[in-house]
Amino acid sequence: KKPELLDLPRAIAGLKRNLEEINNVSRIIQFLLLLSDFSDRKTTVLRQNVRLSDVISVVNANVAYLLKQKNLTLSKLILNPAITVKGKPVALEKMLLNLVRNAITYSPAGSTVTIELTRTERGAPVLSVRDEGSGMSPHDLARVFEPFYRGKNAHPGGTGLGLSIVNEVVRLHKAHIRVKSTLGEGTEFRVEFPFSRS
Repeated sequence: KKPELLDLPRAIAGLKRNLEEINNVSRIIQFLLLLSDFSDRKTTVLRQNVRLSDVISVVNANVAYLLKQKNLTLSKLILNPAITVKGKPVALEKMLLNLVRNAITYSPAGSTVTIELTRTERGAPVLSVRDEGSGMSPHDLARVFEPFYRGKNAHPGGTGLGLSIVNEVVRLHKAHIRVKSTLGEGTEFRVEFPFSRS
């Protein structure tokens, strides 16, 4: 409206801010669509045997550049590469990807993010992600899976929907998720799936 007050640097800065907002809204819409899809369990039949080690491999390839950027190490502790669950590969990949990206985001440079695939004593498959990051307060821990919730120390640019999607994927697979966190020491997310003889 007042072009005389808007020089080129200000115009570029304004457009950049607008693009960042548009990208943020776009990410929120994509997350909401995923959340809606994973929440619709009535139309989802989980018949496919999914190797959790294959899910780990896909996620490993997706986060390689992020690990390099922050000089982080990804440690993969796989008890048995043949462990499978009845599930939806895309959903499981999205679940693990969100957990690993979160771990990377809150990990200090030079530290290690660990993905572990084991079984419980009774044989149920367990997939966990552990970091050595900033950790969460008890208050944040209690609300961590709420849609749009962002903790006091949340990094900018997030949507607050990633862990909500994780929670829906866990429910979709009739699994259980637990989280342990200590401020200044790190966080561990542990997903236990129904018993499988694979």
